[in-house]
Amino acid sequence: MATKIKNFLHVPTFEMGKTLKNLSTFALMKVQVMKPRFKPDNHNSFILYPITYFYIRLHYKRLGMKDKIFNYFGYIDLLRMSIERGDGIIGIEEWDVDEKSVIEPIITDYEKLKKFAMKKAVEWGALRIVSWWHPLVEVVDDFRAYKIFWIYKKNDKPFIMDSFNGHEFPLEELMKHIKQKNEKLGDKCVENYMLWDNNLNPCYSTQPHCITHALMVHGI
Repeated sequence: MATKIKNFLHVPTFEMGKTLKNLSTFALMKVQVMKPRFKPDNHNSFILYPITYFYIRLHYKRLGMKDKIFNYFGYIDLLRMSIERGDGIIGIEEWDVDEKSVIEPIITDYEKLKKFAMKKAVEWGALRIVSWWHPLVEVVDDFRAYKIFWIYKKNDKPFIMDSFNGHEFPLEELMKHIKQKNEKLGDKCVENYMLWDNNLNPCYSTQPHCITHALMVHGI
């Protein structure tokens, strides 16, 4: 189960359990993160993946029957423009993090995101009710946040875990898939950009585009 961490300074570690001494080398930024539901026993680092969350209410009129209201909760992947439906309101925490742990969004047009979320909400609602009328679509709440992916060791091997659903993946397997994909595309970023050192510390020379590939390979 997730541990509540609010207004806490998050920095990578150079050794398990030891934080970096010279904080001046880190450019810190304040971000909103989705409250983690799952967390490994010992995590060594993390990356933050951009999403926009929407809480949408659908109002349906029905002939000879009581009107119906559905609540739709979804968050949009700001790199792939895909949406995942949630079970309820997502909790948010505020963290201070090194900016190089943050993957910046590619899709930033709010109106485009809102229309996409509303369309998906209506499609979902249409599977649950029969109505002669298009529903009144109300956006109750929305906000941008980041999804946490933990980086840690398990049986002396590096893993990555989705903090929202608890799915975990061997990092070595992810990197194999990435390299195969990049070879087909002629993209040498895996060879030229090292994601983590032997202690699982992020190597922060450039924007972590290879990490983006890693998350996309398994659809996480």
